Order: sequence, then structure tokens, then C-alpha cells
Amino acid sequence: MKETQRGKELYEKLDRREETYTIREYDKAIDQADMYYKDLTIVVNPNPLDCIIVKGGRRVLPSVERQLAHEMGHAATGFGDAPRHPLERVGPNIDKNENAVAKQLSPPEPERSVPGGYACK
Repeated sequence: MKETQRGKELYEKLDRREETYTIREYDKAIDQADMYYKDLTIVVNPNPLDCIIVKGGRRVLPSVERQLAHEMGHAATGFGDAPRHPLERVGPNIDKNENAVAKQLSPPEPERSVPGGYACK
């Protein structure tokens, strides 16, 4: 994730802050969700519980890189996930952070087209 242009920018934004951010793996004993950002902590799950919907309507499990881009995007930019305009399908965090990183991964991952998590069936 850090090797993508947007991923590097997100890391640098957080590095410039006075606060220390913690990135850790999901722990089912203490976490209510498998990926989130709260109180300077970013949590990701290498075995995600929910799928996301990408272009074409497919449901896919989000990669750790994608999860990091999404949650670091919240922390670094304060952007939300909900669309801000009726013509937008996703909000600025998904568009400017998550999807930007997903397109730059090797191999590229498809763009997320709907906010939220969904059952993988």
C-alpha cells in the first residue's frame, strides 16, 4: 500500500502529525468490527468478515492494502464514506483514498462502487 502514490501520501500525512497512530490486526475478543479507525487506532483484518461491492456488482473480500487505504484515509483526511452529492456512488474516502490505492496496486484491484460491508453470499 505504501508503494502506491496515494498510499505514500496517506502515510506521510499521518507521520507529520504530533499524535502517534497505531495500526494493528483485528482481535475478535476486543473489536466490535473487523476494520475501523477510532482513537488513533487503525484496525485491519487479514481474514475480513464482510465483502465489499465493486464495479459490476461483484462481492469481494477487501485486501489488507485496501483496508489500510480506507481506514488511513479516514484518519489522515477526515473524509467520510457516504456520497456528498446525488450523482456520486461513493463518498470521498472511498473515491480519493481506497479506490485510488486499489487502482495502483499490483495487480490493480477493482473500484468499490457501494459504501458499506455486505455478506459474501
